[in-house]
Amino acid sequence: MGTHLAATWAAAGMRVVLGSRTKSKAEAIVSSIVQGKGYRGSGGEQVPPFEAADMQLMAGTSAEAAAADIVVLVTPFPHTAALVQSLKKQLAGRGAVILDLTNPW
Repeated sequence: MGTHLAATWAAAGMRVVLGSRTKSKAEAIVSSIVQGKGYRGSGGEQVPPFEAADMQLMAGTSAEAAAADIVVLVTPFPHTAALVQSLKKQLAGRGAVILDLTNPW
């Protein structure tokens, strides 16, 4: 869900940092999207490519993504509390909008 949202916003002209616990995972996803190959969803399904020549989609760590004005939290539920705790100081008091799409099921 988060990857699709990031790609959609980037295709619409927004600057987006797709963060992950490991930057290499984010880089592989971003590379596939910006090369017009689409990506594999978390359920293994192939998501078709996006059409956007000037897509501003970059890969980053979770901390790099948390520097944005809008932060979308889409993590596996068991990792959510630790991630939020690790970003607490970075997010506190900035006025960033945080969308939490975490689902325990």
